[in-house]
This record gives sequence, structure tokens and C-alpha cells, in this order.
Amino acid sequence: DPNEAWKWKGTRSLARKKAFAMHAHLTSNFILPSVFPQNSSQEEDKAMAQAMRDILEWESINSNYRSSFLLVAMGMLVNPVVYLQTDYAEVYQTIKEKTDKGYSKIEILDEILSGLQCNVLSADQVLITNAYEQNIQKQRAILKRRNVEYSELRAKYEKHPNWSFLSPGIKAIYSDEDGLFYDVSDDNNPNLVEEITWENRMDDGEVCYLNGIYFGDDNLESNPIRHRDNRNAPKYNIVPFGYHRVNEHFFYFASMMFEVGWDDRLIDAMYQVVMNREFIDLEQPLMISGVDKIDSAVIFPGGIFSTQNNEARIQPILPPKQTNPYVALQAIEDSMSEASLSETQMGALPEASQKAFTVAKTEQNAKILLSGTMKNLGESVTQIGQLL
Repeated sequence: DPNEAWKWKGTRSLARKKAFAMHAHLTSNFILPSVFPQNSSQEEDKAMAQAMRDILEWESINSNYRSSFLLVAMGMLVNPVVYLQTDYAEVYQTIKEKTDKGYSKIEILDEILSGLQCNVLSADQVLITNAYEQNIQKQRAILKRRNVEYSELRAKYEKHPNWSFLSPGIKAIYSDEDGLFYDVSDDNNPNLVEEITWENRMDDGEVCYLNGIYFGDDNLESNPIRHRDNRNAPKYNIVPFGYHRVNEHFFYFASMMFEVGWDDRLIDAMYQVVMNREFIDLEQPLMISGVDKIDSAVIFPGGIFSTQNNEARIQPILPPKQTNPYVALQAIEDSMSEASLSETQMGALPEASQKAFTVAKTEQNAKILLSGTMKNLGESVTQIGQLL
């Protein structure tokens, strides 16, 4: 619509900039879990502590933990929850080796898929049974789902008797009406396989389905949870991460985007109004009276219009602005800073009119807010350390 096309419809992306700044603060150092073992006399075993810390550090460096940590830190800023899953695998791959008689196939350890695996799961990839229990280990059961390449699953499940029935992009659906199974095409992921893992810690049960096909043990009762602690007790191998809790019971978190979302939308709407008015003030619509109709094509910067009619009048249509709209914009930006980071912490220099005490107080409040987020992050990393 040409009557609407001139209006400014952009965004300041302030919430996005705040998230990037907060992410930079959270990931200024990689947070690794630490270990404090005790001997039978309840005394700290320093030698064992050093050995265990070296092992954890080695595992973290020689795995995808660091890249996953960056993703988890970003996910907790924009989602109600994000999960980090720890797993240990030993996967072999088939390669071709040249011999005197040509090429032969041998199996070697796949270093990419083997060892410590730290995978990031989004909020919709993990389903829980109780939304009012914050401890993931107290959930009666959880359901994990992800879309995986067919070739990656081959290394893990190829020897299972049901592997021959698996096809990428084809899901097996059970119908309660006639008790039959139907193959349904997955148009959203035609080249991937949906891996769904059901785990029940209380009953020590873990069952995996690939595109709806059962990939558990032949004996339905012989499906224990694979991940276990040092007492051989079953344990969920995922840890939730979040910005800060909604209340004292709810499982999910309030993300940083949730905190600044309304202010972000408000400041974008305000900027649209303010910028549109600025455009109009720079090229004001005019009302011309006392002469014949003047085409808008002659109204341009530097243009001159002349007439011999003494009754001709040219005047702007809009009244002058009565208030300064930029004061409201600054108030909205200050509100966003209260829920995230100040402009000074994001790297901007304070205004010359601001007093040193005001800047220092803002810095102190931002550090308190950041410390609360870091405590939530540290608590989750502690649980990761317990899994490792």
C-alpha cells in the first residue's frame, strides 16, 4: 500500500543485543565442575581430588563439552529450559585400508562419536511427568526425543533384529481402532529418524523407539536404565539449565527474553511512531489554498513555488510536537537494563552528565543480577559434575 509504504517498520533488536551481551558475560570463562573427595575419616583426600579434577578437565577438553556449554548458555537466555545430556559411548566405524591385494574393510574406533558426549536438548525434546517438581531426578519418568541421521544410528543399532524394518522419513503409527500398525510419511524430516527414549528411574526402565519401532531387549522386563551412579542405581543423564526460576515450585524457568520481551515490543512500537513523525517533520505534508491544485511532484527539497495570487497560502497540516518522545524511549531502555545488563556493562561509555556514583550504583545492581544468573548456571554445572 503506497499510503503505508513510507512508514518505518524496523526493529532496534535491543533484546537480541542484551542477550548477546549477557551470553558474553556468562561464557567469559568455561565453567567446569570440581571434585572434593573425602576419605573414611571425613578428611579431604587432596591427592584423589587432584586426580579426579584432572580427569574431568581432560574429559571436558577432549569432548564437545565446551561447544555445548556455549549453546546451553545461549539457550537458557531465550528458552524456558534447555538441557545438557551427558553420555559415554564406544562406537566403531568401518574404513577401507589398502593392502597388497587391494582394499579391505576394517573397524576402528570412531573418535567423534566415542567417549564423553555432551548433547544439547531443547525444551520440546524432553517431556516430564510433573511440572511442579524442580529436581529432574525426582520425575517419575521422562521422554527424550531427537531427530538423527540414519547413518549415525546405524553405528549404534545396526545389530538389533529390528534394524531392517527402519526407514528414514517413515514412522510406524499404532491405531487403537483396529489394533494395526501403519507407516506414515514424515514430511518435515524426510531424511532423518526420530529417536524417542522413555526412561523411568523409579522402575529402572529404559526403552528406545526409532520412528515408532521398538529397539529394546527381546525380554520386555530386561530394559534397565543404561546410565547409573557409583552405587549402580539408575539416574537420568540430563540436567536442566535456565535463567531464573518462576517460583519456588515450578519446574520451568523464566528466560531473559521473557523478562525483556514486553519492553522490547514496546520500544519497537514507540520507535515506529517516533521515526514516522520525524519523517513527516522532515518532509511535512502541506495544505495550499487560494491557487489551483499543486501536484505533489513539485514538492521536493529545495523546490521553489511561485504564484501571482495574493490569496495563496501554504501551511503545514500537522501541529508542532508538544513533548519530547525520546524521554519515553529512554525510560523503556532503562527498564530493559534493569532486567538484563546496563549499557555500561555492554561496553558503552556513560554519558558525561551522569555522576560517578550513579554509574557505580548501576554497575553494582547489574552485578547482583548477573550473580543470580551465575548461581543458577553453577548449580546446573554442579549436577553435570555429579553425572560425570
